[in-house]
Amino acid sequence: MKYSKKYKSLIIFVLFSILFLMVYDLFNEVEKRGEVTEARNLPRFYRLLLLILSGWFYFLIGKIKKSKFNRQLIFIYGLIILHIFFNYSIGFNFFISLSKLLYLLFVYLFFFKFYDAFINKDTIRYLNLFVAISVIILSGHIIASRFGLLSSDIAVKVYGDNNSYILLAFLPLIYFNKKIKIKRLLIILLILGVFLSLKRGAMVALLVCLLVTYFLERRILSRKGIVEKIKRFFIFISVITLVFLLYSEFSVSFIDRFEDLSSDGSSFGSGRGNIYSLIWSDWYNSNDIITYLLGNGYNSVQVLTKNTTGSALMAHSDILNFVHSYGLLGISLLLAFLINQIKTIRKLYTIKNKLVIPYFLLFIILICKVIYSGNFESPSFVFLLIGYAIVNTSLTNFKTRQQ
Repeated sequence: MKYSKKYKSLIIFVLFSILFLMVYDLFNEVEKRGEVTEARNLPRFYRLLLLILSGWFYFLIGKIKKSKFNRQLIFIYGLIILHIFFNYSIGFNFFISLSKLLYLLFVYLFFFKFYDAFINKDTIRYLNLFVAISVIILSGHIIASRFGLLSSDIAVKVYGDNNSYILLAFLPLIYFNKKIKIKRLLIILLILGVFLSLKRGAMVALLVCLLVTYFLERRILSRKGIVEKIKRFFIFISVITLVFLLYSEFSVSFIDRFEDLSSDGSSFGSGRGNIYSLIWSDWYNSNDIITYLLGNGYNSVQVLTKNTTGSALMAHSDILNFVHSYGLLGISLLLAFLINQIKTIRKLYTIKNKLVIPYFLLFIILICKVIYSGNFESPSFVFLLIGYAIVNTSLTNFKTRQQ
């Protein structure tokens, strides 16, 4: 297309700027809550710059194919942004919150449009390079941390590395790489990184992803030869062996990470039960029809937990956060968003389209975080959104070819 050369440098800049932000966050821990420090100024400036570039690009390039996923995502962020306008006075916090959400939305739209407009061998090569570098950096950082190469005592600590969720978000995009050996090496490296992160949610989501992938590949890829079956069997056994070896090496840490899941309903999951109960009770017992329908407003969960516990805690669940903050309207939009994806996955599975594998993996990671973590207000959600942008663009192009 005529735009390809003109915007090639912009595309490369955005790709490597997001990669830079990821690396910066790794070493400066800028996503951790606490006082605003100078370490946050650079990523905030960079995210604001990416927001401006992504918005400019989105409105400059001509119309693209319509997508139900896009409309629903815009509705969700539109609702959250409306709450920011109604609950915040114009000031520094207002612009920070607004720019964070617009950054997520417009980066998604940027990737959707650029991939749709400039799909060619160069685009795919940049994408595969971006994914490979990201997986290597993230996995390498987590592995080095776990074995004490970045610190003297970190190997004996029991904690969950939040970067494992970012790493896991690249799993669906690995399946766009047609080089089988590179794909397998990246998947093995990703498995090592996620399990050594000791992040329970990421480990559970990865296990589900691996099981789903195994059964989907049997149906979709139709590798029926005896050699392929033997290869698949040994790969499956190798993965199981790798997981077992990791567990054997860090069994005490794994047990410590999962033992509170068997505790009482209030304190399970590092205290998530207490937070969930508090959020639900506050919304359900409000006895206010407006609160039931529209919620308590943006950031209301942090205000509630700050007043109750003394610490401004996140909901650790999109479901509870949407119910408390945006009411029945918000949770309805979220459920419609998820149901639409289930329908899409079902259609792709029925026609044996290869896109069902990355799409299903994206959905598994999303739904797991919807239940026990959080997506829509976290800067790290951008990496999952990039995956959705690429898959959705590929899906719309497939539908166009069929018509």
